[in-house]
Amino acid sequence: MYCIKCGVELANGVKRCPLCGTPVIIPDELKEEAAAAAPAPSLYPENRVQEKVNHWTVLVVITILFLLPALLCMLIDLRLNEHIVWSGYVSSSLLLVYTIVVLPYWFPQRKPYPFILAVGIAIGFLLAYICVKNGGHWFLTLALPIVVILIIMTEIAFWTLRGNRMDPLLLVGLFFVAGGIFNVLLETMICMTFGFRFSFWSFYPLIALGLIGAGLIFIAMRPALRKALYKKFFV
Repeated sequence: MYCIKCGVELANGVKRCPLCGTPVIIPDELKEEAAAAAPAPSLYPENRVQEKVNHWTVLVVITILFLLPALLCMLIDLRLNEHIVWSGYVSSSLLLVYTIVVLPYWFPQRKPYPFILAVGIAIGFLLAYICVKNGGHWFLTLALPIVVILIIMTEIAFWTLRGNRMDPLLLVGLFFVAGGIFNVLLETMICMTFGFRFSFWSFYPLIALGLIGAGLIFIAMRPALRKALYKKFFV
């Protein structure tokens, strides 16, 4: 191998000419570098257009898939019993599942507040249907207040956490206290609805949840204590 400029004979592995300093060019190495730098051949044509499934088309198809079993059950029910007996339970349950799983995807800008309300309404509708079909009287005095309370508590929790309006530890403590109070209200509503005697069982969870909640609130309001506990328990 010789230098391309001065013609001096070069030893193997030399990168520059020892006489004139010209870089040594090896044709085989240039071919290997070019092959390594070349992009890998594509398995698909470059001008191939990838078709994307429309978002709304998928939602419409899913909606139809929810409607078909509801209509089919209703037709079978009417055919066998000549009036709606059991298909209403299926339709109400499918409506609840659809509200939880599919409804949020109809709206690009998804905020939780209207969907929490929609889920609560779907749950209330299902419970109201069950109450009416079974000749019960517990919906207005028991089921409806429970659903409304849970919707309000969930809305408050999301509103507080999403806006960083309250310390999460303080919020958890308040919800423990609220859970204890809710048990007392629950026992009161059960006794009013079914005519039971107030047995004060709800005071046990009230005391337990109230103490836990009060402890969390106390820790949340004492930064030094909170920091020490976090350090102690590696939080």
